[in-house]
Amino acid sequence: METLLRRTLTYALPRLLISVACLLVLCSCASAQITTYNFTSDATFNSLIEYQAFVPEGRIGNNSLAGDFELDIHINAGTPEVTGQYVWPNNQPATFTVTYNSGTGLVTFTVSSSSGTKTISYAYPILPITDIFIRTRAVNANTSIAITNLQLNAIPIAGSSSASNPGTGTDYLWIRGASLDSGFTLTGTSTMAWTVLPGQSRLAYQIKIGKAKQPCIEISKSVFPTSAAPGQQVQYNYIVRNCGQVALKNIAVVDDNLGNITTNFVAANGGSSSLAAGAQVA
Repeated sequence: METLLRRTLTYALPRLLISVACLLVLCSCASAQITTYNFTSDATFNSLIEYQAFVPEGRIGNNSLAGDFELDIHINAGTPEVTGQYVWPNNQPATFTVTYNSGTGLVTFTVSSSSGTKTISYAYPILPITDIFIRTRAVNANTSIAITNLQLNAIPIAGSSSASNPGTGTDYLWIRGASLDSGFTLTGTSTMAWTVLPGQSRLAYQIKIGKAKQPCIEISKSVFPTSAAPGQQVQYNYIVRNCGQVALKNIAVVDDNLGNITTNFVAANGGSSSLAAGAQVA
């Protein structure tokens, strides 16, 4: 997670009067713009998520219309609220649609391919939702899964998630900045491929809908003395604080008047450009 912190100084002569205007760009995202990020670690997801509201899942199961299930919707993995049977075509596309009704909390999950169409649904308690995490997983050798052709409310999403073995085994696509609380429809294409049929969730995708922990950073700046004659030296002091719920990495501090002072920040922070949640450096 990269943070860019910028300070703009205004002053008037002969007294040095300083005000600080902050421009904060966090995670390279803007609140009104949909952005996507990929990462490959479950630990990273666990550090980012505040809660899951619901999770539609497509899994290999036993790939038949009896016995183990291939479709489900859950909050906690292993205890789905609703399940369904489906036969996945090998190395062929299967489209999916996830619809959320914000008035009723109803989540509808539909999968369609050459094998047919199946729909399951469940109504969940209505919670604030801000983020979508699409997780793909391929555990067994010579298996792969890809989620592509994503659209949110008929608007194309520039991102995909894919996992394979050999390969990463797990991949996440994080979709941020969308308006989800008023309801949404997410569509896409999944493609599972295998040489020997795996089982259960060893080849699967989950569409994790919920709320991510919020990043935040603050900086304060002071000067001593507060007024100075021309040519007199003054000292600037900064306090950088992580006021959010997640650790921040690769922090850069740039002062429009003094230039890049990241090296000063790193030195004061024991050689690190990261800050844990709640930590500060002066």
